[in-house]
Amino acid sequence: MSENKTSGGTPWREFYGFANEQDKVFPNMVHLDLINICNFKCIHCPQNDIKKFVPDYEPNQLDYEIFTRIIDEVADHGATLRITCDGEPFLYKHIVKAIHYIKDRGVKIATIVTNGSSLTRPIAEAILKPSDTKFIIDFSLDSLYKPTYERIRLQGNFVEVYSNVLFLLKNKKSNPNLRIIVNMIDQDTLVPGELEAFKQFWGPIADDVVVRTYLTVKGMVNASTLKMERDQYRWPCSLLWNRIAISSHGRPRFCVADWREQSVLKDFDLAKVSISEIWQSPFYDQLRRDHLDKEFSKIAICKNCTDWFGLKWDYDYRTVIDRLFEEKANDLTVAQINTQHPVEV
Repeated sequence: MSENKTSGGTPWREFYGFANEQDKVFPNMVHLDLINICNFKCIHCPQNDIKKFVPDYEPNQLDYEIFTRIIDEVADHGATLRITCDGEPFLYKHIVKAIHYIKDRGVKIATIVTNGSSLTRPIAEAILKPSDTKFIIDFSLDSLYKPTYERIRLQGNFVEVYSNVLFLLKNKKSNPNLRIIVNMIDQDTLVPGELEAFKQFWGPIADDVVVRTYLTVKGMVNASTLKMERDQYRWPCSLLWNRIAISSHGRPRFCVADWREQSVLKDFDLAKVSISEIWQSPFYDQLRRDHLDKEFSKIAICKNCTDWFGLKWDYDYRTVIDRLFEEKANDLTVAQINTQHPVEV
């Protein structure tokens, strides 16, 4: 491959960059951690042994005032909000109030990635309440079969989670702007044929089925199942041009997979500066230049990263979102859903 071109022959600097003018002003997507506490110990996640992977870890939940400031800015810029990452969002003590605020404030698109275990009635009612916000609940399931689930999603209850997913699916017609995604990670723990069976099972029921690339979370979790060609050339990280992350401590980060806060933007306090100002700062511009110049080693957290492999420039979570709302929602009746699922839950 030419040093100055992508594998497809496109000049490097022409292919990698902002998708549009708006993205230069404000990130297309804001990743927000509400909480760094989780009730699962999944084998592919640092929460499996959080004190080992993050020695200075302390349980924390996002201050609600900081939350509202972030949501206000996301809404004003028409960006997408993605609640995910370091903990289970449904355990956040303000989650019901937070969901209502997201909708009332007019966030254009909001998605919550969840393990599905803590879906209480008040949370479900907040999700099912109609609004103009395009709202996505993205359930991380990682398996179709109970034995596999119990090997991967430690401390999770297969029956409880599947029941919660099916409950939302059966009731989502009350919110026309609600979409339900189920996802799994392509990893060696799956039994032969399980990935395809997962897609066949959920395809007729959920609005989308997403299969994610196995990532090592900056090498913190087992890399033995990472499926990457040995000679795979490295491209710039797309996140620097389209997303920013904010931790449950309210600290902005340029890496969404930064559990040890190595990418925290220490010179920026969200109580004093806006996300937009951070995004357009000389510091961020330098990060982008370093990646375009292939100077990954200049940035400590980027130096030995392999997670870039799962962040494609031509296909990412935005592609999934666009597809979800371009197509009609998968509105099966309760009877049809009951007929579809052969798994006893």
